[in-house]
Amino acid sequence: MSKALMRVVGLVTLAIAVIVLSVPVRAVAPLTIKLATFAPANSAWHKALLDMGDAWTKTTEGRVTLRVYPGGTLGTEASTVKMMSPAVGEL
Repeated sequence: MSKALMRVVGLVTLAIAVIVLSVPVRAVAPLTIKLATFAPANSAWHKALLDMGDAWTKTTEGRVTLRVYPGGTLGTEASTVKMMSPAVGEL
């Protein structure tokens, strides 16, 4: 894996870890993090994200899982951001 790719994966991991750790921990509720990416399926970037998700699942004994949507499968950037917006009443 190239240094640039490792740096990107490291920064993404750090950002997500900060977000996850800043949320109060619920004793029983499992957490699924959904991550959309335009990295092509089966590319080095996609595989790195899957490896990261596997590590999270193993480290948290299955309490945290990562669902990766590669290759823009959720649509354009604008439609993906729109889907990320919480529905009314979720805030």
